[in-house]
Amino acid sequence: MKLATAANYFTRTPIAGWNGSKWVCHLTTASLIPYDRFISDREFGLKRRMLLIRPEDTTFDDYSVIRFPNNEIYMVGMHDSDMQMDEYSRTLLIHRAQYQVEMFQFNTVTKASGMPGNMTRASLGLYWGDAERVRSSKSKEFDHVSFTQSTLTLPRDCPIDTNNEISAGGKFYTIEESYMASGFRQCRAMAKRST
Repeated sequence: MKLATAANYFTRTPIAGWNGSKWVCHLTTASLIPYDRFISDREFGLKRRMLLIRPEDTTFDDYSVIRFPNNEIYMVGMHDSDMQMDEYSRTLLIHRAQYQVEMFQFNTVTKASGMPGNMTRASLGLYWGDAERVRSSKSKEFDHVSFTQSTLTLPRDCPIDTNNEISAGGKFYTIEESYMASGFRQCRAMAKRST
């Protein structure tokens, strides 16, 4: 039996892809397997998984968010080729998307006099993503206010930077830093909440 036949035997789960406005069903079939590398105490085995696909399948180059039949949604990160003389399989790192997040940009409204006026928040669209709390600290200026430092994980094609704000899970996050890691767009963000 060829190694490719054995490796791809269980790639039977149908996958749908998000094209930015709707789900495209039956893109391909794949096999969802555990990710046995330590990432963090919250992500290990819960948020990050591996996806096994056939080597000829290039579908995931075009889709950064996928959905399984049980309606679990994942973001697609980096991939690796499995080789034995030839490529016999591809393995993708995927991250669970817990929220549909909304991205905002702040704009300054110019007054009739030409002077800068109030800041307004403009929506830039909806994306899938995940937020993980890192730590919390109390405000030195105001009583009963604390700040939560978080890491946001977003699809690789999300055009976010430090001028944006994200709404996820009922909280607003101010973006402090944006970078690529493991094929995902990740952000260090600050969530402000009253206690």
